[in-house]
Amino acid sequence: MNLNLHWTPGENPVIPLWAFAVFLSALFAEILAAQTLTPKVNRNRLIRIWVYVTIGAYLINLFSYWINLYNDFVPTVGQCVYLCLVLIPLYEGTVPEKLFVGMTASLMSNVATFMFCGTSDTFIGAELHLFDDGNPYNIRNIALFICIKLVVFTVLYILFIRFFRHRFVEILRMSEGQMRSYLYAPIASVLGFYIVNLVTNNVGILPANPWFLPLYGTICVIFVMEYIQTFNSIIWTAQAKKIEAEKERIGADLKVATQIQADM
Repeated sequence: MNLNLHWTPGENPVIPLWAFAVFLSALFAEILAAQTLTPKVNRNRLIRIWVYVTIGAYLINLFSYWINLYNDFVPTVGQCVYLCLVLIPLYEGTVPEKLFVGMTASLMSNVATFMFCGTSDTFIGAELHLFDDGNPYNIRNIALFICIKLVVFTVLYILFIRFFRHRFVEILRMSEGQMRSYLYAPIASVLGFYIVNLVTNNVGILPANPWFLPLYGTICVIFVMEYIQTFNSIIWTAQAKKIEAEKERIGADLKVATQIQADM
């Protein structure tokens, strides 16, 4: 969503509040990534670093919307790059693995924001008459949007921890340092999502538009299928390597047995 307002310090606090609402998506992506990877540094130092990173993420959003209120590039792509750069020095694993996790977490956060939070805010805000002359960008409605995001992200976090995190970590382990060849999917997804968001904003396909749910529902299905295919490819490759290693082990055992029999 875009905010058609102008703000300078001391004026209407809509833009700082809106920047905070958008910033929650970056915070959610940070939490998902941190719950997936293994830290390199001790817990206290890691917490301190994440506090600074989180403050920086909000300030980046605030500055971005202050300069250009019509472009969601920073919340969708810029925050993804920011998260990936932070993950590289702080967590174990190869750089491609950390990039894969960072981009996937950002993508999940942004899709959830547009698919669930924006749509819910449009319908609930309209029912509660929170829009000023059709404009949803006011303090009351943005506060509602923040509450909706907190509820949606809490539910998704529970689902992620309960059903998905263990599988995600296992997939990273099975990749055996070969995640570089699988980075194309999340890169294309993040950039593709930004382009779709940019186009839909320009043509007016926002949550109130009847095409919004079918369009973003289709996008979600495409992303899910893309990741299923990526994960299956990693699993099949790992299984093939395991079978090949087992064949080599059996071949080596047979060779030893044959040599012993020949010696006898």
